[in-house]
Amino acid sequence: MKFKGSYELNAKVSDVWRNLNEPEILKNCIDGCTDFHEININQFKAKIIIRLGPVNATFNSLINISNIVEQKSYDIEAEGNAGSLGLASGKITVVLKENGEKTSLTYEANSKINGKLAQLGSRLIDGSVRKNTEKFFKNFEHILTTAINKESISLEKKLPKKKFRKVYIFLIFIILLLLIICFRFI
Repeated sequence: MKFKGSYELNAKVSDVWRNLNEPEILKNCIDGCTDFHEININQFKAKIIIRLGPVNATFNSLINISNIVEQKSYDIEAEGNAGSLGLASGKITVVLKENGEKTSLTYEANSKINGKLAQLGSRLIDGSVRKNTEKFFKNFEHILTTAINKESISLEKKLPKKKFRKVYIFLIFIILLLLIICFRFI
């Protein structure tokens, strides 16, 4: 099965790239992911529970990231084993492009499913893959927006202190100037 899509994210490409490479963020974006950890450089193990119509499938997956072009693109290859239900594998190419303060993210994916899972029918599987892909990007956009807003709030909280400090220094300078002027006239 082949599919592709694109998203416009309200963040700079550097922020999107950093978050796309953070294991904890990825775990929180993948619907049904109960475990996601790095086992080697650019290699991860994941445990993902996916609902496919009447069937819940638990995939023990191995994920490899390759063809990395910093802040531009990479390939994700994944293999998942759902035991007696079958196997799933796929490759996704993710490409980022900066558009001012926003980032365009496009992807192309190719996946294969075999075993009992393949017997569920391509419509059901296509729908589930598309639904889970949409959930991933909605979750990612939410996490990304929340992280950027927290940074903005953090910066805003720091700014008033700096302004206050400048005013305080200016007031001390004025008081010292007044004292000098007063002592000259005494």
